[in-house]
Amino acid sequence: LYSLPRPNVRNLPSACSSSGINMKNAEILNRNCSVSVVPISSHNFTQVPHPISIATPHLPTQPIVSHLRNMTIIESPTQGKRTPETNEDGLVITTDHIAVIDGSTSKTPLRFHPTMTNGHYAMLLIADFIRQMPPDITLDLFCEGVTAAIRREYQRHHLDLAQLQEHAEQRTTASAVIFSRYYQEVWMVGDCQCMLNGVLYENNKPAEAVNAAKRSRFIKDALKKGMTIKDFQQHDSGRDHIIQDIISSCQQQNVTYAVIDGFPIYRPGIRVISVPQSSAANPTTIILASDGYPLLKSTLQESEQALQHLIENDPLCIDLCPATKGLMHDAHSFDDRTFIRFQV
Repeated sequence: LYSLPRPNVRNLPSACSSSGINMKNAEILNRNCSVSVVPISSHNFTQVPHPISIATPHLPTQPIVSHLRNMTIIESPTQGKRTPETNEDGLVITTDHIAVIDGSTSKTPLRFHPTMTNGHYAMLLIADFIRQMPPDITLDLFCEGVTAAIRREYQRHHLDLAQLQEHAEQRTTASAVIFSRYYQEVWMVGDCQCMLNGVLYENNKPAEAVNAAKRSRFIKDALKKGMTIKDFQQHDSGRDHIIQDIISSCQQQNVTYAVIDGFPIYRPGIRVISVPQSSAANPTTIILASDGYPLLKSTLQESEQALQHLIENDPLCIDLCPATKGLMHDAHSFDDRTFIRFQV
């Protein structure tokens, strides 16, 4: 299980294959706050200095704007809760698709790769797949193709598929929200977020709120008995209290809710949003984001301000926005976070 290299993206299904990845047609931006996959082509993409740093205390009031084939990227940062190298979120921008990918936090010590988490590895696999998708790929072909890409990694390393079928918590898993320029649709596979012209769309996991409430009760009771916020930031025994519930709920992935994990994606769990018709004079504004922004707003600055308010006033995530994990002592936020705002 420790021999997996960086994903081989040339072995894609025929419906989604292309010329492969090389640094002549793709640039991977891996900075303090930006990890994105951007096709470089002089005839369809004007490259400008890439989006703002959200690691600094003050956000600029004028976002940097870039343009690619009828899509205007206004702001697009991604930041790990600890370091760029451990960021399980990914952002993919091509001339035909824009996607935010959220690798799932590991629930067990099992790792497919010695230097990265399963969620980070899933994000890399999915990002490489999306980067090579043809413009007119359908949702069904995407689901089949990305599932096959991950399944091949399992098979290539002789993993026990029956074991993974029985223990979903051991799979390399992620959620993704994808904009298709060809179909003018947003596909929500898992618990990412989307906002269209100020209207928020979510696709939450069914058991998330129940597990978060159970953790909240446990921590509040422990605080009354003398434990401190710093105690839980050193070791979240509240998460320990619900980890078996989380693992049990994983057995429902791609049974009652959708994720990308190398097993057939549960289609009824995918939320499809049609993008309203727009014009140059009246464009549609789209935001795609991971759940690292518990309170998604209409701009990055507003979303960051809402996040900072939670960090300062509810660091354990037990009151204002109950969650299954809180702010740890070695992190600067609850979770990895990615935000892209663009217009079509």
